[in-house]
Amino acid sequence: EIMCRLSGMEAYGDKHGYKALFLTLTSPSKMHATHSSGKTNEKYEGYSAKEVNDYFQGLWAKMRASFARDEIDYFGLRVVEPHHDGTPHWHLLIFVKPEHQQAFISIFNRYALEMDGDEPGAKKRRTKVELISKRKGSAVAYIAKYISKNINGYGVDKDRYQNDAKDSAERICEWAGLHGIRQFQQFGCPPVTLWREARRLTLEQIKQSPIFEAADEGDWCKFMEALGGVNLPSKDRQAVLHKEFIEQEGGYLEPIGWVIKGIKLGVEVYISRPHEWKIRCIKNHMSQATSAESKSSPLGVL
Repeated sequence: EIMCRLSGMEAYGDKHGYKALFLTLTSPSKMHATHSSGKTNEKYEGYSAKEVNDYFQGLWAKMRASFARDEIDYFGLRVVEPHHDGTPHWHLLIFVKPEHQQAFISIFNRYALEMDGDEPGAKKRRTKVELISKRKGSAVAYIAKYISKNINGYGVDKDRYQNDAKDSAERICEWAGLHGIRQFQQFGCPPVTLWREARRLTLEQIKQSPIFEAADEGDWCKFMEALGGVNLPSKDRQAVLHKEFIEQEGGYLEPIGWVIKGIKLGVEVYISRPHEWKIRCIKNHMSQATSAESKSSPLGVL
């Protein structure tokens, strides 16, 4: 699904005049436990992987606020993966209008160097910006291996440390789960949950809107266009998620509250989840089965 969305993003970018950038964001040296050689980093101040990722999220929030102030038009996808010592770093595939490209890069570099920007090697290693050229390959090709390395290692023989990519991918997934790190996140695009719900609709429902048809066809570019394009506030979208409030408790006595039931398109509601699932005690059913089978068992037991 991620590759499908990326392909759609690239198609949308090409069609609407966006340029593609591939950026890498690395944290200050005091957040790294070891050097690339494996030796202990004497500057390390005990940051956990989650704390480093939270630092990146804070930086990204500042960057996005600055992009909004300068009315920079962009969208894309972010991938988080660990260094050799478990410290996170970010890779971002960004589609930006040509007239905003230099301003975007300038803001990105400025905030990345906000903390300890004068330390040795900071300007060289803290960020990396690549302008994606179609002559060298597609934008999706730039980030495909990073996605694979962080899911199952498919199509990647060895990682950068010459370890088996499949084993590394399994460890990366465990690392992300342990520290509560979201590995992939898109921005500027329509919500993927809306896409998933549209793909649950019946054939008759799909015919009611180009939005639903695009999702059913697996065409993310067409889906984005049908919803009005990128960076559109939810209040301005034609379609939004339809939710219902459930006044009961879950298996751990927690209130269930609002649950997704379908999609609201104008005044019409299209239910994508028509079934209601309930947990029922099977004790009586099991006791009846035990009684019936014990009668036919020579020992009178199962």
